[in-house]
Amino acid sequence: MDVIHKNCKNMPLVISDEILQQSQLNPTDFMTEIAIWLYSQQKLSLGKCANMANMPKVVFQNLLSSRQIPTNYNYDEFLKDKENLAKYWQV
Repeated sequence: MDVIHKNCKNMPLVISDEILQQSQLNPTDFMTEIAIWLYSQQKLSLGKCANMANMPKVVFQNLLSSRQIPTNYNYDEFLKDKENLAKYWQV
């Protein structure tokens, strides 16, 4: 899963097969778990963690909710999402 942003440097992350086997997670689920942990520790934003987990923000929010991890969803984010939804439905 490569996510490349303009003017950003990427750092490859190599997880050994041994660690994956011990965790009993596939690579996608392993990255999702890392993203959840980073969000729960307030190290990265919801959007960055959702991107890292390779899922839409709303799906990531639902995943956090299912684990009883509160989301820091403020009014400005709500307005931006509302605007984006309005554009989507007008297409």
